[in-house]
Amino acid sequence: GMHQDAEAALVQFQKKAPQPKLLPLFRELQLPNPASAMKLLEGWLKKDANDATVLSVLGCLAFHSGEMSLAEQVLQKALAIRQDKDDILLLAKVKESQQQAQAALHLYKQSLQVS
Repeated sequence: GMHQDAEAALVQFQKKAPQPKLLPLFRELQLPNPASAMKLLEGWLKKDANDATVLSVLGCLAFHSGEMSLAEQVLQKALAIRQDKDDILLLAKVKESQQQAQAALHLYKQSLQVS
């Protein structure tokens, strides 16, 4: 119940642009359909498609909502821009959920090489 309230507050306080201190809080949302948060993040990406931080947050939000194909797509794009250990680990979890054990294992090994 509180996750919906949190989503509404995060969207309301960041309508114009992402706030660096609030943006990471989207990662904590555990909702089956965070439509307003996803719409907001996708809107920011239309303005800057190479914002690795927003891509990463969208990937995490998509993962938590069960949108594995979207999570995979945006995490791969984020990783093409910058190598982030948390993004690699999350993409490995996505691969696991898609029954791609070899790809997940490769990503777990890759995460050990990134600081």
